[in-house]
Amino acid sequence: MKKELVVIGCSFSHDYVVKEIDGYREVTSFSNNGYITYNDLEPFKIWPTIVAERLNLKLVNLSMSGSGNERIFSKVLDYVSKNHKKISKVIVQWSGILRLDLETLYGLRLLGWQHLNPSNIPEHGHPEGFDQVVKDLAKKSWPNVTSGINGWLRRVYALQNVFTQLNVDYHFVTGLTEEKEISPGVFDENWYTKCADALLKSQYFDLIDKEKYIGWPVWEDLDGFCFQDIIHSHEENNWKYWCSQTDGHPNKLGHEKIAETILNEI
Repeated sequence: MKKELVVIGCSFSHDYVVKEIDGYREVTSFSNNGYITYNDLEPFKIWPTIVAERLNLKLVNLSMSGSGNERIFSKVLDYVSKNHKKISKVIVQWSGILRLDLETLYGLRLLGWQHLNPSNIPEHGHPEGFDQVVKDLAKKSWPNVTSGINGWLRRVYALQNVFTQLNVDYHFVTGLTEEKEISPGVFDENWYTKCADALLKSQYFDLIDKEKYIGWPVWEDLDGFCFQDIIHSHEENNWKYWCSQTDGHPNKLGHEKIAETILNEI
């Protein structure tokens, strides 16, 4: 029996069916057998599928679009602690540090989890009542750079130690670094610099195993990278690695490029 490659992340690592209409992106199916079906294009393999095939491992993909780092941490910890003897490798794709997750009966789309949009405008599809929660948190400037960086690094360090204790091979990588929206449609121009500074000042910075974190220290200001940087696209290259001009998720070429980066680093 093949051993497992366990992958978890957000939409950058998730197989799904999606329709984009007039710039609005709607996921219509949250499981697609290791492929993405985008509009009417031919389905294409996501990077976890490619990597699992190249390593000759059985893929267990726990990723879900919209996930933040609390869900990613919790789901992979639950799975690995119970199934570590079956696992050959774990790849954890961390998400944006501003995303908030709640484990709740209402989060049916995320199988028991509800993602809260950190901006001032609630995400489309929030259950009734969650919109006010998001607005109230935003008024208190939460999440912020301190809560975001600290929350992410604590989870990285915790999993690093758990995987080592269980003798499970692993790598970390970041999918995206989100901007901070300070008011509807207005973003903090110094956000990435603030994140880089907070990372350098964190007590956890020197405790993270840099050999196990692909792209460390993540932010371009620090000569790091994430998936967004790997598939950076623009008008001059005809949005080569994006699903569309208005959708920066990886297309077929984007997932292939991410897969090659992963395979070269692990």
